[in-house]
Amino acid sequence: MPRFLRPLLLLVLCCLCLGCMPGTTTVRHVRLPRETPEAQADVDPTMDPLAVETLTTLDGDLPMGPGDAPDASENTLWLENRADAQLWTGSGAGAKSLATIPPHQGLFEAQVATKPVNGRVFVFYPGDTSGVEAGYAWVDAATLRPASGPPAPGPLDRSQRMSALISPYPRSLPRGTGRVFEHIETSAPLVALTLDDGIEQDVLDVLADRGVKATLFLSGSWVEQNPDAVIRALPDGHELGNHSYSHSYLTTLGEDGISTEITRANLSYSLVTEAPFIALFRPPYGAWDDRVAREAQIQGFDICLWDVDSYSYQPGATAESVVKAVVDAARPGSIILMHPLTDADRKAMGDVIDGLRAKGLEPTRLSDVILSADPPKPHIDLPH
Repeated sequence: MPRFLRPLLLLVLCCLCLGCMPGTTTVRHVRLPRETPEAQADVDPTMDPLAVETLTTLDGDLPMGPGDAPDASENTLWLENRADAQLWTGSGAGAKSLATIPPHQGLFEAQVATKPVNGRVFVFYPGDTSGVEAGYAWVDAATLRPASGPPAPGPLDRSQRMSALISPYPRSLPRGTGRVFEHIETSAPLVALTLDDGIEQDVLDVLADRGVKATLFLSGSWVEQNPDAVIRALPDGHELGNHSYSHSYLTTLGEDGISTEITRANLSYSLVTEAPFIALFRPPYGAWDDRVAREAQIQGFDICLWDVDSYSYQPGATAESVVKAVVDAARPGSIILMHPLTDADRKAMGDVIDGLRAKGLEPTRLSDVILSADPPKPHIDLPH
């Protein structure tokens, strides 16, 4: 190579490298098709529409496909992506990828009475803040699952990215040994958000809007009486821990009574959710003794208490007092206790999340915090 070309080559290489360096962001403007091509409307008129409630996965050959309009109706359903979702120009092998939507950052509208073509679903995408305009595209069905509802008007906000320390879905924990802990030693900027007794749809909406996954300690009896909230919460990415069946003071019961409370709660969770629960038990009111710990060990649980309390159950508690109590006391590895059925905690939930993030702490599930514990092995503080 002539010497006079070498500086030019080095300059080009430097520019290419700088464009690939971590921390640099390239926003690619993508314009999706704004009309539904007739050739892609592969509708099966003999197929009955699927009820949204019965649709649990798109991994199989389920009737999904083109959305004729961006307006939701009883014939359409909103989906979210649980893995990287490619927006394709078509369903065939020669299709080109228009954009990649990261996990849990996309919402797609599809009709329920049509079926996939070559494993891809034809959807309407409402556009987002990363440069992808609203329009139609094909998405691999295996990456999608039903969403909790339609998005807010306007482009999807993709400015918030999930921490690499947080799994998109709950992860299993080792079988418990009856140990008791109230804080997790970790240098990761994570805190465990644990919600006790019950949860309503409006609180689930707040968590979903802010992209937060929590650990729910719900009594078996409450789960039986409120299955809809639980059935939504688990697909949203929250995890479920044992909180006894009837929310009784276990220290006032005999050994058989303690065993029944834990076992019956397990049965309620299994019957309602058909989903696994984590190996953590929270005794009602935090009341435990050696007999409770022994029974937890027998059934494969550890006992999870807390080191940060919102105190929403105290007389005179307000949303403002809750935010101050939680945000001021939280530190990496904290386990936060809130009761979202109380008025103060319900109203404060969004501000608590925002306050923790402003402090540099990310609220998430217990399993994420435990699995981020400092090496060489997870170390969990015993209560004083």
